Amino acid sequence: MREYCRVLASPNIWEICILLETVPPSLLCLCLARTCSSPWNWGWVVLVCHANISMWSWLFYFLTYHSCPSAKQDAQLVHTGTALMVAASVICVVAAVTNDRYFPEARMSQKEAKAFFDHLKSTRPRQTVVLKHRRIGVDNPVDNWYDYTRFPDLSEVSESGDMEVKINLITEAEDDRTEQALNSFIQRTVSENGESDSHNYKLITSIPGRKIRIGPRHWNVFPAIKSDRKHRIYIFNHNKRPLIMDFFLRTAWIMNILACSGPVLAVFMSLRQRSVDCYIVKKYKVYVNNSPGHFHHHVQNEISETESIDVPAIEDYQAQTNFQEELPPSYSSLEMADMLPSYTEATSTKEEQA
Repeated sequence: MREYCRVLASPNIWEICILLETVPPSLLCLCLARTCSSPWNWGWVVLVCHANISMWSWLFYFLTYHSCPSAKQDAQLVHTGTALMVAASVICVVAAVTNDRYFPEARMSQKEAKAFFDHLKSTRPRQTVVLKHRRIGVDNPVDNWYDYTRFPDLSEVSESGDMEVKINLITEAEDDRTEQALNSFIQRTVSENGESDSHNYKLITSIPGRKIRIGPRHWNVFPAIKSDRKHRIYIFNHNKRPLIMDFFLRTAWIMNILACSGPVLAVFMSLRQRSVDCYIVKKYKVYVNNSPGHFHHHVQNEISETESIDVPAIEDYQAQTNFQEELPPSYSSLEMADMLPSYTEATSTKEEQA
């Protein structure tokens, strides 16, 4: 404590603080600019780490300088320290919010990731028209969904021990008729719910999550995937599981709260170098133009008798899905209808036999 008080009593304490605040981060950023392939990203990491150290140092100074009677309170140092502490706090908050965007939504083993990819491939998506002002969601009645996704190769997990997969859900109409049906469905939905602005909606496609059992007492939850944002999944290998990365993923939120967001940002930056983009491509097709009111979240889910049906669309649907299979002539439903007796004929024949 004596050495600390002796430093505070130095007449050049303000100059020393300015040098400590400017020289080390400047030298580190200069070295990164000459040696690193992405100097801007790692320069931001250096700035955040320096802001963490600066904020805690100035906080320690304001809490302890009263215990040094030999050190006179310098107004210039107090004003400079207050300004630097506020700036460092702002940088720490911005970095903590940025780190929150890079948090993986789920941690999965290599085996669980394969099951999750199968779930994304086989599960039927849900397409919803969300009205922004009224906060009402109306489901678009899609008949068929087709998957055209190329999932990433998980062999890298066996080599490096872990990886990150960034999942984006993309939906497209299978043909022009489906695209026209979607546009008319959106227009009817907006007009029937009293929206004045025809563009005041959001089309969101989602794949629901799922809860699976891993062990006798352990469950894992597959997250729901939505088309309006990006999802991050952390995949690891049980045999080569990185302990440091696992520790940071479990405690990163605590370090963000304690203004230690610099190390967390550095770990996430290193993880981003092992990240792979995965685009879930789903195409949909509609055969019949249904009314949006039948699929409203808060209204009955029944088919109206006044529903408008496109007859050519039904014929196309039957032709493509083999709605009516070809039957032999002796089993034709029309011929059987002519051959079956009526109720009166059947009862009279039974009485005559009796």
